[in-house]
Amino acid sequence: DFVLQVSYAADKSEGDSNSDLNELLKVLDSKKFYLEIRPDKADTILVFVKLSDSALLKAVEDDEIKDWIYGVNNELLESKADIKNLSPAERLRIIYLILTSPISNGGCGITAQSGNWTHVKTILPVANYEIIQKQLKSTIFNISSFNTNENNKNINFILHYFGSKYAFYHYFLNTYINWLFPLTFIGFSLNLIFKNYSLIFTIVNLSWSIAFYLYWKLTQSKLVDQWGTKKISKVEIPMAENLTDNSILREPTYKKLIKQVFFLPLSLVFIGTLVGCQLFSFVVEIFLNEIYDGWLKSYLSLVPTVLLIVLVTIVTIFYNKFVSIYLKWEHHRTKSSYDYSNLIKTFIFNFLTSYMALLITSFIYLPFGFKLNDYLPDFSDHLTKYAGNITVKRSDFTVNQFRLGTQYQYFILTNQIVGLFMEFALPLILRKVLSHPKVKELLGKENDLLVDFQDNEKEKKFLTHVRKNLQLPDYDVNDDYRQLILQFGFLTMFGPVWSLGPLISLIINLIEQKLDYLKILSMVKSPVPDRSESIFPWDNCLKFLICVGSLTSVTISIMYNGDIVSSSSRSAVGIRWWKIVGPALIAEHLTVGIVKIGEIILDYYLSYLEENDVELEKDSDLSVRERYISSV
Repeated sequence: DFVLQVSYAADKSEGDSNSDLNELLKVLDSKKFYLEIRPDKADTILVFVKLSDSALLKAVEDDEIKDWIYGVNNELLESKADIKNLSPAERLRIIYLILTSPISNGGCGITAQSGNWTHVKTILPVANYEIIQKQLKSTIFNISSFNTNENNKNINFILHYFGSKYAFYHYFLNTYINWLFPLTFIGFSLNLIFKNYSLIFTIVNLSWSIAFYLYWKLTQSKLVDQWGTKKISKVEIPMAENLTDNSILREPTYKKLIKQVFFLPLSLVFIGTLVGCQLFSFVVEIFLNEIYDGWLKSYLSLVPTVLLIVLVTIVTIFYNKFVSIYLKWEHHRTKSSYDYSNLIKTFIFNFLTSYMALLITSFIYLPFGFKLNDYLPDFSDHLTKYAGNITVKRSDFTVNQFRLGTQYQYFILTNQIVGLFMEFALPLILRKVLSHPKVKELLGKENDLLVDFQDNEKEKKFLTHVRKNLQLPDYDVNDDYRQLILQFGFLTMFGPVWSLGPLISLIINLIEQKLDYLKILSMVKSPVPDRSESIFPWDNCLKFLICVGSLTSVTISIMYNGDIVSSSSRSAVGIRWWKIVGPALIAEHLTVGIVKIGEIILDYYLSYLEENDVELEKDSDLSVRERYISSV
């Protein structure tokens, strides 16, 4: 079922290593796991585990009872034969719970790389190796095929072998792609008829965003019922490391709320620093590219990009470290609560690093750039006085009227292509290079594997696969969600800048869909199957971006409708501010209102459907309870 990569005789004495290994084997044996040990690297071994049928039956029954108590389902398994009807994903999910759940909850309490289990490096599912390899070959063979039936089969395969947590992402991606088709057609048509910053496309784009969000909310609710994952968040057990601290489990709600609120002023320090770094890099860029006229200008123009990357990276590293420490202080009871808090906190930085450059250009550079002419003579004199003979413009500075369009096209086209290369191609290239014997010798890794050990011929192919899989990066589906949500933000917030953006995004996503499927099959460590009842919190991020986009997209389309005029004496915005602010606020209020009304209607509709099944559920509950009580 699983393999545990365990440190053995690495940084400890042989006695300590044997003690750790014996403790692990004793715990696993007590929970009725069958065990097999095989060599791995010079400092690790592989412990393969398979749960006995009797222990699995008991675990499945306990899991079903817990689900029934919290309303996830209304049926209990009644015989051993029902185990055969378990999907591979459910089987592995339940076994993983036994491995990692606290001892007080009937598990082994193994927390890889933490607590008393630092010698356990990785817990990896391996039960479905042959089926996944077969599916991988089939996918590669049909890599050029893009059809609905194949996509649905792929989603069902992921649901069956990896669980709803990962199936939700692929279903969301597939839905998003289908919705991009009409927007692509409209955007392409309007691009031929109108100029950039079309008000018509702005209205269509915003309406599309709202409709997509509401449609997904409805689809998500139907999937939860179809996949049987409703209310599963209620059955999540506390994190093992928190069970020994009663103060965490019993912490009052008001203390948790205070900790969450207290994060805001602290985060503002990092947010202010990040925005300051971006503004500073922007000023340096404008100076070197548009004001400076001296030597090496073509080379110096690269400085702002490097400066921005370095500064943003440094601030982000410190912020992520701060978030990590703060999350521990918040004492989250469950992993889902921890992940949600982490995602929301990091999304703040994702938002600023992704969209700040376009916001600066749209609302600072283009409207107010011409005002630099008032300060250029004095600036030139001071620069000559204190920095020597540096040639800069003294007058007639005009903003680059194509800057906003060029930036947007970079983010929507070039940046996404680079992202695909960095995510999929570069790791493969590095893996090939680093696996070369001469490179390994140069890096001092030539003795990593026990070259004098010969695997059994029947096991060799499987063990080779396991060892390679253990070297792959971990998979976090939230990284894939983040890419899609940020792309959606570019389309929603800045779509009027270039109405061909949906077309580019559609092409990128069609490629991404194939590669993401290949990734979960072979490019990352096999993820532990898990359940989910939504794409939360990413659906909330969608709604947030729609509300912000109603302000930015409408404002931009009004400010720059038609062509942007570049002048040294007047703003590129040829309309009074009140004619911009008024419609933008109206659009924002309408958007928020429509979204809210749509959510209310959906909630009413879904609750109405549930009410029709209430009596049936009550009868089912009574029947199941009677069977359960009689069996006890």
